[in-house]
Amino acid sequence: MADNYTKLTVAELKQNLKERGVEMPSKTRKLDLVTRLLQEDANRPVPGGELSTKKSTVEKDTDGGSKNEKVWLVETNNLSYNHWKGQEFAEKKLVGVYSTKTEAIKNAKVAFTNMDMYEDMYNEEGDTFDENAKKMKRNGGVLCEFEGGEGEIIRVGIRVLDFNKEVKSKRDERGNEDYEDADDAFNSDDEENEEW
Repeated sequence: MADNYTKLTVAELKQNLKERGVEMPSKTRKLDLVTRLLQEDANRPVPGGELSTKKSTVEKDTDGGSKNEKVWLVETNNLSYNHWKGQEFAEKKLVGVYSTKTEAIKNAKVAFTNMDMYEDMYNEEGDTFDENAKKMKRNGGVLCEFEGGEGEIIRVGIRVLDFNKEVKSKRDERGNEDYEDADDAFNSDDEENEEW
Protein backbone atom coordinates (compact mmCIF):
# COMPACT_ATOMS: atom_id res chain seq x y z
CA MET A 1 0.00 0.00 0.00
CA ALA A 2 2.91 2.39 0.72
CA ASP A 3 4.04 2.35 -2.89
CA ASN A 4 0.55 3.61 -3.82
CA TYR A 5 0.80 6.42 -1.26
CA THR A 6 4.11 7.67 -2.66
CA LYS A 7 2.44 8.15 -6.06
CA LEU A 8 -0.19 10.50 -4.59
CA THR A 9 0.22 14.27 -4.40
CA VAL A 10 0.54 16.06 -1.07
CA ALA A 11 -3.04 17.38 -1.47
CA GLU A 12 -4.34 13.84 -2.10
CA LEU A 13 -2.45 12.49 0.91
CA LYS A 14 -3.87 15.23 3.16
CA GLN A 15 -7.39 14.53 1.84
CA ASN A 16 -6.95 10.81 2.54
CA LEU A 17 -5.90 11.59 6.11
CA LYS A 18 -8.73 14.11 6.54
CA GLU A 19 -11.24 11.43 5.51
CA ARG A 20 -9.83 9.28 8.33
CA GLY A 21 -10.27 12.13 10.82
CA VAL A 22 -6.57 13.01 10.98
CA GLU A 23 -5.60 16.66 10.57
CA MET A 24 -1.98 17.46 9.68
CA PRO A 25 -0.21 20.85 9.77
CA SER A 26 -0.18 22.72 6.44
CA LYS A 27 3.62 22.50 6.02
CA THR A 28 3.83 18.72 6.58
CA ARG A 29 6.32 16.97 4.26
CA LYS A 30 5.17 14.23 1.90
CA LEU A 31 7.33 11.64 3.71
CA ASP A 32 5.55 12.43 6.99
CA LEU A 33 2.11 12.22 5.36
CA VAL A 34 2.90 8.82 3.81
CA THR A 35 4.26 7.56 7.11
CA ARG A 36 1.15 8.72 8.97
CA LEU A 37 -1.07 6.92 6.45
CA LEU A 38 0.98 3.75 6.99
CA GLN A 39 0.51 4.18 10.72
CA GLU A 40 -3.24 4.59 10.23
CA ASP A 41 -3.33 1.46 8.03
CA ALA A 42 -1.49 -0.56 10.68
CA ASN A 43 -4.05 0.42 13.32
CA ARG A 44 -7.19 0.22 11.12
CA PRO A 45 -9.71 -2.59 11.75
CA VAL A 46 -10.15 -4.98 8.84
CA PRO A 47 -13.59 -6.04 7.51
CA GLY A 48 -15.30 -8.42 9.90
CA GLY A 49 -14.47 -6.31 12.95
CA GLU A 50 -11.11 -7.89 13.70
CA LEU A 51 -8.01 -5.80 14.14
CA SER A 52 -5.31 -6.11 11.54
CA THR A 53 -2.78 -8.84 12.29
CA LYS A 54 -0.05 -6.73 10.74
CA LYS A 55 2.79 -6.21 13.19
CA SER A 56 3.05 -2.57 14.16
CA THR A 57 6.25 -0.97 15.37
CA VAL A 58 4.41 1.91 17.01
CA GLU A 59 4.77 2.53 20.72
CA LYS A 60 2.00 4.54 22.36
CA ASP A 61 2.95 7.69 24.19
CA THR A 62 1.48 8.33 27.64
CA ASP A 63 -0.82 11.04 26.27
CA GLY A 64 -2.25 8.79 23.54
CA GLY A 65 0.03 9.92 20.71
CA SER A 66 2.47 7.62 19.04
CA LYS A 67 6.24 7.69 19.09
CA ASN A 68 9.20 5.70 17.81
CA GLU A 69 7.50 4.35 14.71
CA LYS A 70 9.98 2.74 12.31
CA VAL A 71 9.59 3.05 8.54
CA TRP A 72 11.86 1.92 5.71
CA LEU A 73 13.07 4.39 3.11
CA VAL A 74 14.26 3.28 -0.36
CA GLU A 75 16.70 5.53 -2.23
CA THR A 76 18.55 5.27 -5.52
CA ASN A 77 21.75 7.14 -6.38
CA ASN A 78 23.17 7.96 -9.79
CA LEU A 79 26.71 9.38 -9.64
CA SER A 80 28.83 10.40 -12.60
CA TYR A 81 31.92 12.43 -13.29
CA ASN A 82 32.65 14.50 -16.40
CA HIS A 83 36.44 14.26 -16.79
CA TRP A 84 36.56 16.94 -19.51
CA LYS A 85 34.81 19.56 -17.39
CA GLY A 86 35.96 18.26 -14.02
CA GLN A 87 32.37 18.21 -12.78
CA GLU A 88 30.63 15.71 -10.58
CA PHE A 89 26.94 14.93 -10.96
CA ALA A 90 24.92 13.23 -8.23
CA GLU A 91 21.22 12.43 -8.28
CA LYS A 92 19.54 10.93 -5.23
CA LYS A 93 15.94 9.82 -5.61
CA LEU A 94 13.49 8.88 -2.90
CA VAL A 95 11.66 5.85 -4.24
CA GLY A 96 9.22 5.30 -1.39
CA VAL A 97 8.54 4.67 2.28
CA TYR A 98 7.46 1.22 3.45
CA SER A 99 6.19 -0.22 6.70
CA THR A 100 8.30 -3.40 6.51
CA LYS A 101 11.87 -4.23 5.55
CA THR A 102 10.62 -6.97 3.20
CA GLU A 103 8.45 -4.52 1.22
CA ALA A 104 11.32 -2.04 1.07
CA ILE A 105 13.73 -4.67 -0.32
CA LYS A 106 11.18 -5.88 -2.88
CA ASN A 107 10.54 -2.35 -4.15
CA ALA A 108 14.23 -1.43 -4.03
CA LYS A 109 14.99 -4.23 -6.49
CA VAL A 110 12.35 -3.00 -8.93
CA ALA A 111 13.53 0.61 -8.60
CA PHE A 112 17.15 -0.44 -9.20
CA THR A 113 16.34 -2.40 -12.36
CA ASN A 114 14.30 0.60 -13.61
CA MET A 115 17.27 2.99 -13.37
CA ASP A 116 18.37 4.44 -16.73
CA MET A 117 21.93 3.08 -16.67
CA TYR A 118 21.05 -0.33 -15.15
CA GLU A 119 21.10 -2.36 -18.39
CA ASP A 120 24.35 -0.76 -19.55
CA MET A 121 26.10 -1.32 -16.23
CA TYR A 122 24.63 -4.67 -15.13
CA ASN A 123 27.32 -7.18 -14.23
CA GLU A 124 26.20 -10.62 -13.06
CA GLU A 125 29.35 -11.12 -10.97
CA GLY A 126 28.83 -7.78 -9.28
CA ASP A 127 25.13 -8.37 -8.58
CA THR A 128 25.18 -8.57 -4.78
CA PHE A 129 21.56 -7.52 -4.26
CA ASP A 130 20.13 -10.81 -2.96
CA GLU A 131 23.22 -11.56 -0.86
CA ASN A 132 23.17 -8.09 0.73
CA ALA A 133 19.41 -8.25 1.30
CA LYS A 134 19.85 -11.46 3.33
CA LYS A 135 22.57 -10.02 5.55
CA MET A 136 21.16 -6.47 5.79
CA LYS A 137 21.64 -4.99 9.25
CA ARG A 138 18.81 -3.52 11.28
CA ASN A 139 19.45 0.04 10.06
CA GLY A 140 19.73 -0.80 6.37
CA GLY A 141 22.48 0.07 3.92
CA VAL A 142 23.48 -0.34 0.28
CA LEU A 143 21.82 -3.34 -1.38
CA CYS A 144 23.67 -3.18 -4.70
CA GLU A 145 26.03 -0.91 -6.59
CA PHE A 146 27.41 -1.03 -10.14
CA GLU A 147 30.32 1.03 -11.42
CA GLY A 148 30.74 1.95 -15.07
CA GLY A 149 33.98 2.37 -16.97
CA GLU A 150 33.99 6.16 -16.87
CA GLY A 151 33.31 6.73 -13.19
CA GLU A 152 29.53 6.33 -13.26
CA ILE A 153 27.97 4.62 -10.27
CA ILE A 154 24.39 3.54 -9.68
CA ARG A 155 23.26 2.18 -6.34
CA VAL A 156 20.18 1.38 -4.34
CA GLY A 157 19.81 1.16 -0.60
CA ILE A 158 17.34 1.12 2.23
CA ARG A 159 17.43 2.64 5.65
CA VAL A 160 15.18 2.69 8.65
CA LEU A 161 13.89 6.00 9.99
CA ASP A 162 12.17 6.97 13.19
CA PHE A 163 8.83 8.67 12.73
CA ASN A 164 7.47 10.86 15.54
CA LYS A 165 10.85 10.70 17.28
CA GLU A 166 11.05 13.24 20.06
CA VAL A 167 14.15 15.39 19.79
CA LYS A 168 15.38 16.87 23.05
CA SER A 169 16.85 20.34 23.05
CA LYS A 170 20.51 20.80 23.90
CA ARG A 171 19.69 24.29 25.22
CA ASP A 172 18.04 25.32 28.44
CA GLU A 173 15.13 27.79 28.52
CA ARG A 174 17.53 30.77 28.32
CA GLY A 175 19.18 29.45 25.14
CA ASN A 176 22.38 28.29 26.85
CA GLU A 177 24.00 24.99 25.89
CA ASP A 178 23.18 22.19 28.29
CA TYR A 179 26.43 20.28 27.96
CA GLU A 180 25.43 17.62 30.44
CA ASP A 181 22.55 16.37 28.24
CA ALA A 182 24.05 17.30 24.84
CA ASP A 183 25.46 13.81 24.26
CA ASP A 184 22.06 12.23 24.98
CA ALA A 185 20.65 13.73 21.76
CA PHE A 186 23.12 11.67 19.69
CA ASN A 187 21.88 8.23 18.79
CA SER A 188 24.39 5.49 17.89
CA ASP A 189 22.04 4.50 15.05
CA ASP A 190 22.87 7.84 13.42
CA GLU A 191 26.47 6.69 12.97
CA GLU A 192 25.42 3.62 10.95
CA ASN A 193 23.11 5.69 8.73
CA GLU A 194 25.91 8.14 7.89
CA GLU A 195 27.60 5.47 5.75
CA TRP A 196 24.72 5.54 3.31
